[in-house]
Amino acid sequence: SRWREYRADAGGAELAGRHKMISALRRLQQSKDPQPLPDEMAALGISGAGLKELFASHPPLDDRIAALEQGR
Repeated sequence: SRWREYRADAGGAELAGRHKMISALRRLQQSKDPQPLPDEMAALGISGAGLKELFASHPPLDDRIAALEQGR
């Protein structure tokens, strides 16, 4: 679940250090390649981001980094 992912990040920050954990998540973020949408969806202005986030098992990396920066 998403809550478990935040807890895992917090645990990693306790073991390795908050700044190192944030750095690792930023590296993951940089390595992600956005997947192009089919032309039919792009032509209608459908990004797919809302559906993707709705069914994602992991919270967005931006949110995970922000949580660590805020000490959550």
